[in-house]
This record gives sequence, structure tokens and C-alpha cells, in this order.
Amino acid sequence: MGFRPMPEGSEEGSSIVWYQARNKTNINIWMNSFNNFLAPLLWEQAGVSFMVKRKHGRRIIHCEVISERLMRVKPDYLGRKIAVFGLYAPGNNETPDVKDAFVVNLRATLEKVYDNEIILLGDFNARVGWG
Repeated sequence: MGFRPMPEGSEEGSSIVWYQARNKTNINIWMNSFNNFLAPLLWEQAGVSFMVKRKHGRRIIHCEVISERLMRVKPDYLGRKIAVFGLYAPGNNETPDVKDAFVVNLRATLEKVYDNEIILLGDFNARVGWG
């Protein structure tokens, strides 16, 4: 699988790095600049990305990196206003300050969204039950 920069649709001065994976699955990959796929040691710290089938990739009209744990993509799908968020919530090993900052940032971001539909995807690091 090879990667190449994808400047199409990215804004001038944007912190977003666009990549397209060339492989048999025909998938576009959008990664933010915090998600360094060349440094495996950083993978477990933070970072979000979207994988979109190439035929749907042209529908992505806006991509925004909000933080190293939160990213937003706006697809144009049948004229509907949709905001898709990819997130990576802090795990139990993170400090309460990091967890609180993430929740405050997520809440503030969602309160600013006026789209009709909001979709949250990602790793919520949720636990069910005791322990």
C-alpha cells in the first residue's frame, strides 16, 4: 500500500494532511496531522482518521481537525446537512484533567454544530460493568 498527498479539497494553511491509499480495497484515507502513520510508537497516544470508499470520497466537502482526539468531516449526501465526527476518547490510564478537557472540547464543538444530523464515530474507551 502506498500513500501520496491529497491536496484536493484541503484549505490553504490547513493542519489537515490528506492521504489516499492505493490498494485492492479502493479506499481513501483521511488522516489528521496528529496521526503519524510512519511512527508506530505514536499510534497509541492519540489521533483519528477516516477511511472512505473512493467512490464516496468525492462527496467529502470539508474536513476539520479540532484536536488530536477529534476530527470532523462534512459529506455532501443528497443535499442533507450531516456532520460526522471521528473521536478517540482518553482511556482510563489518562489523568482526570485530560478526560475533562476532552469532554469540554467535545461538548463545546457539538454545541456549535447546526447540521441536521450528527454522527459520532470512534473509540469512546467506554467500559461496561464493574472493574
